[in-house]
Amino acid sequence: MKPTLPKTPRSERTLDYYFCQIMDAVVKTYLLCAPEFDEDTFKSRVFEPLYQINVSGDSILCYFSEAGGTKLLKGDATLLACIYCIQSKWAQKDKSDELAWSFIMEAQKYISMAISEDVSEPQLAKILDLARTEAKSTAAKKSVSVSVQPWRAVKSEAIRLIDEKAQSGQRWNHEEQAALEILDDLREFLKKYPAKSSKNFWSNTPEKTVARWLRAMPNAKLLFSTES
Repeated sequence: MKPTLPKTPRSERTLDYYFCQIMDAVVKTYLLCAPEFDEDTFKSRVFEPLYQINVSGDSILCYFSEAGGTKLLKGDATLLACIYCIQSKWAQKDKSDELAWSFIMEAQKYISMAISEDVSEPQLAKILDLARTEAKSTAAKKSVSVSVQPWRAVKSEAIRLIDEKAQSGQRWNHEEQAALEILDDLREFLKKYPAKSSKNFWSNTPEKTVARWLRAMPNAKLLFSTES
């Protein structure tokens, strides 16, 4: 593969520059470890699946640590560098540049490690399997978090509703009055969550819970004339 990067002054080296530089080394090193691959098959069978799964490099590294051994082999370190590069790209898309730089630094570390090691066959199938398992686990945890604790979303919705009403000049005598005013809207909002997870929220006096949330708003003194 011919070098694709021009000589660039250090002051002009961006995240994209380092991403291209490291991925160029990743492809070269991977093809050395897996000669049956070319650039096109690397893209379709390695990079694109890992990019779509968007697994955590730290999780893959944890697997290798638990599996034993003192160091990563060349092929596996190369895949790990690729995963961290992908994480950097996703962080950049989320406008988390500081996080993106940290992933690029990890990618640089592992591709440097890979280059210095003897040739070894990458455990691509195993790493893809781990990546898919981790992705399913993460999605499941997010689902459980949302379904078991809908009050987090309800709290945000309550504050949003009050802010929206306040923008039109509305004010209340106390927080509980405001809470009672938006309870029907919150009940409607809560219907998107499983009945089992939302049952406890309404089992006591929800207006007092909502009032407590409203009382903690930074502009509460301006919205509510007296404390409840």
